[in-house]
Amino acid sequence: MPVDQVPSVERTAALARRMVRELLDPAGYAQQPAELVVTEGPNIGEKLVLPPAPARMMIGRIETADLLLTDADLSREHAEVIRDSEGTLLRDNESKNGVFVNDKRIREKRLRDRDEIVIGATLLTYNDPAEAAVRALEGSPDLVAPPEEASLVPAGTAPGAPEPAPVPEPATPALPAARIIGATPKRKSMNGDTFIYVFAGVVLLASAIALFILLRAR
Repeated sequence: MPVDQVPSVERTAALARRMVRELLDPAGYAQQPAELVVTEGPNIGEKLVLPPAPARMMIGRIETADLLLTDADLSREHAEVIRDSEGTLLRDNESKNGVFVNDKRIREKRLRDRDEIVIGATLLTYNDPAEAAVRALEGSPDLVAPPEEASLVPAGTAPGAPEPAPVPEPATPALPAARIIGATPKRKSMNGDTFIYVFAGVVLLASAIALFILLRAR
């Protein structure tokens, strides 16, 4: 596939189916090829086993058809089945009553597993084991990887990078030294000599005042 070609959804699905077919070959995929099975109509139970790509097959009333059906509503060469690297393509071969896939009239359509095809009064079912295996894989739950051990490296640090230097804590400002206030010194108690002197002074002062009063009274 060219690099500049954008793969479609159908191409991607076809590639997945082809890879599954290759994986199933060792398990006997040759015994489980894709097929068209008549599920309703005059030829119920008949089937067309589809060979590997590339191949072309005809469905109709003509005797040389790869899937010969006796349905009167079919054209002689009603539809063509094309096998290629992308899977199975069903094409209306300008039939009088048309080709319907899943209740929709088509000119041509890439078939998917379990598609239902109506041609005339005949109903066919397309079975593709490889696509069924792909669908089963798509529906299976995803495997969950075991949780990894928690990393001690901070977020945003590249693996293998040296650990960042620790950020120093801000210095705490030194508090001023507490002033030690000594206990208030107690007053000295008055000793005996001092008390006598004070008392004598008071007595002398009182005597002088009394004498002054007496002298005035005369």
